[in-house]
Amino acid sequence: MPARLIPQCTVMLLDVAVAAGAPQPDAAVLKQRVQGLLASALQKLPEEGRLAVESGSTAVVCFVSDPQDGLRAAMRLRDEVARHPGAQLSVRVALNIGPVQVAADPHDHLHVTGEGIHHAIEIRDRAEPNEVVVSHSYHQLLSQLDPALAGRFAAFSRGQSRAVRLYAAPIRTAARSDATRQMDITPSELDVIEHTLHRFIGAAAVPLMQDEIERRATLQDFVAAVAAGVAHPQQREVFLQALQRALPDRRF
Repeated sequence: MPARLIPQCTVMLLDVAVAAGAPQPDAAVLKQRVQGLLASALQKLPEEGRLAVESGSTAVVCFVSDPQDGLRAAMRLRDEVARHPGAQLSVRVALNIGPVQVAADPHDHLHVTGEGIHHAIEIRDRAEPNEVVVSHSYHQLLSQLDPALAGRFAAFSRGQSRAVRLYAAPIRTAARSDATRQMDITPSELDVIEHTLHRFIGAAAVPLMQDEIERRATLQDFVAAVAAGVAHPQQREVFLQALQRALPDRRF
């Protein structure tokens, strides 16, 4: 297969690691775990317009259709790891947008290289375990597609490379993680609630949610409590309707 240049695509780069002190699986077992995580992350996303390449504990997925598919897959990866703490795995995920080159070696194994990959590697190396980070260029694209979605990320810089601007979703506390399991809700769904509430009450959404999530035993009670933070009754009803549209499989 001759080398093929993809001028622009969304690159999702992930790196799976075993927790310190946990038994280290052999390479074949770890590869199977990576494949399983990737399959869960890509489930229900269109197969056309994407290319996945796995190599040991890492994998690269290039999305050439909807750029937001990369973020959807990244959040599902984080959720999948959070749902199985007994597996003692962590994942670092980086998202970037840029050109990549696809080629096959003499054994027909695909390889992807290029600026889009190199920048994603640099970002991934600055991610914490179970953290999703995105490049400045990808964040700019998100800002154009969905300004409210892009606003969920916070800028930060790690290491000596000040020129690289990174964004990451807020780190969840242990109490918040425990509450998500107790209420049978995924971190991504919790992000949707936070994002929707932020549209109605702004920066007050985060401290309100952190307060209520430790006090409520059910999802319905939690949503009712945070909805009370929307002062105007009509706006409160609009918030609940917007939340129901965003999470159609839930009942509030």
